[in-house]
Amino acid sequence: MEAAPVKVEQPERGARLLSRMRAQIERDRGLVEEAKGYRAELAEYAASALGGISKEARAYVEKVAGDNPAKQLATLRELKAAGLLGAPSAPANSAPKAPAPQGAQNGDSDAAVLAEYERLKKVAPIIALDYQQRNRDALQRARSRN
Repeated sequence: MEAAPVKVEQPERGARLLSRMRAQIERDRGLVEEAKGYRAELAEYAASALGGISKEARAYVEKVAGDNPAKQLATLRELKAAGLLGAPSAPANSAPKAPAPQGAQNGDSDAAVLAEYERLKKVAPIIALDYQQRNRDALQRARSRN
């Protein structure tokens, strides 16, 4: 008995598959190098963000997130959102205090609100609109008395 002739297509198909796999591996190596670059940049950014907080807060972030810069930044963001990291202190205001509104001198808080609103209308109209919305009831009471 004679053996059936073997088709040569199998090794050719295997070679093409192997070639495609090698090309995919090279593309993946390029993506890995790109991801390493992104991670290095993210680590630098995380280090600068952690540099601006207290030593205790930094230790907590590193304990929770380890050396993963993405987790460090996420933890830092969550701490800030929860109000657990103090906001930087504002510089001392050296400007002289504005005189108390006329109504405040008399002990009438509604009149004081109205006086402040009138002052804001002159110097900061946009802020005055917000102030008006937040103090609508006090303004109505003060106007109804006048």
